[in-house]
Amino acid sequence: MHCPHCNREIHGQGSACTCEPCGKKYSLRFSCEVCGEEPEETVSCGSVSYFCNSCNEPKSRSSMKYEILHEMDAG
Repeated sequence: MHCPHCNREIHGQGSACTCEPCGKKYSLRFSCEVCGEEPEETVSCGSVSYFCNSCNEPKSRSSMKYEILHEMDAG
């Protein structure tokens, strides 16, 4: 996934990500690549997992579609 500001790769965990080169932070919304529904996000032991209740299966962040919702305040 790439930063809309500088087009460099951005990294994150869960529904938030940061562009290290320009310092911008973004909020994301994921959807299942099969049915289009928003998956359930669970956090356990510092790791984020996704589960699509519609398809009844776990999803990986890399396989889902995503939408950058907005830029978050840096503070």
